[in-house]
Amino acid sequence: RDGLRAEAAALAALPPAAASSAAAAVVVTHGDLHPGNVILSADAPAGGWLVDLEHVAPRQAATDVAYFFAVLGDLRWPAGWTPSAAAPIPYPPVETRRAFAAAYLSATAEGDMGADAVDAFLFDVERAGLRERLRLMCVWVLLCGGDTGGMLLGGVGMYLPHLASARGLLAAAEAGDTAARADILEKGLVVCGAIKTAAAASAA
Repeated sequence: RDGLRAEAAALAALPPAAASSAAAAVVVTHGDLHPGNVILSADAPAGGWLVDLEHVAPRQAATDVAYFFAVLGDLRWPAGWTPSAAAPIPYPPVETRRAFAAAYLSATAEGDMGADAVDAFLFDVERAGLRERLRLMCVWVLLCGGDTGGMLLGGVGMYLPHLASARGLLAAAEAGDTAARADILEKGLVVCGAIKTAAAASAA
């Protein structure tokens, strides 16, 4: 729990997304957006319905997208996905994320689908993803009655180092490290954090 508190404090100190970013826009968010909460229907005004609305709240748009990407990654486990050194945890491929971002931006008032706008949006989503992962951990701790060792997907002890490493990579990218930024966009920030954590453990 102390580790969760420390990571929450560190994440709170990170700079927010630029106010002009589509990812930073405060909108009505679902709060638990994943394929299981979407019902496709030709009769629906937008082609489908969202269900399980108990977590609906005004938040930055990036939070819902970050949560959606995280769940899409986790859904790769039952499909037969296996970890590797290059991808120690599952995450949607960059092509999938870019296609989603382009469609999302095309539906906003700006309607900007350029490559730079797509990647800027995705970078802000990755930043929001750190907070969403931590929020999920806190929810899991509550669901497990405070037992951080019995949490889903390996427990807090496994994921907190990934978040700490990812936070360092995010700080480097925001300080102008273009290689770190490109890596974050290509692989996903938490995946990059997991790779960095594994490399540090191997070198120790």
